[in-house]
Amino acid sequence: MSFPASEEQAVLEDFSVKLRLGRQRSAAVASQLDAAAPLLIEVLQNDTHQSNQVRQIIWSLYNCSDRIALGDLCSGLDLNLAGAVAAAISGRLFMSADVEPILKEILTTAGEFKRFAAAEKQTPEGMRVPYPCAYE
Repeated sequence: MSFPASEEQAVLEDFSVKLRLGRQRSAAVASQLDAAAPLLIEVLQNDTHQSNQVRQIIWSLYNCSDRIALGDLCSGLDLNLAGAVAAAISGRLFMSADVEPILKEILTTAGEFKRFAAAEKQTPEGMRVPYPCAYE
């Protein structure tokens, strides 16, 4: 299928605008996540109901493999924490795989990989490591 030159130029210009806006949005989202990281780290270093909710969300965003009840996990978070979690979710949505180094740094700084390693040592070989545990 071929377009007239003017239509082709319009399509290319539209694509260029969308690409530029996407990059700007990704940069803004990355900045919001960077600002939210200290709160997320602080919360992950605790063992509370909210920290367990956030732990499941951040791990799920990082590894893309766990099925979580996102609506349930997002319910009841205080407003500051909800904003921080929203920044992490927006990061995954708008930055795709580019968000993974930021999430990894949050998990590392919070000590999550050490806690995962401890759970892994207690898990029989060949079994899925039950971490993060579902909250009660």
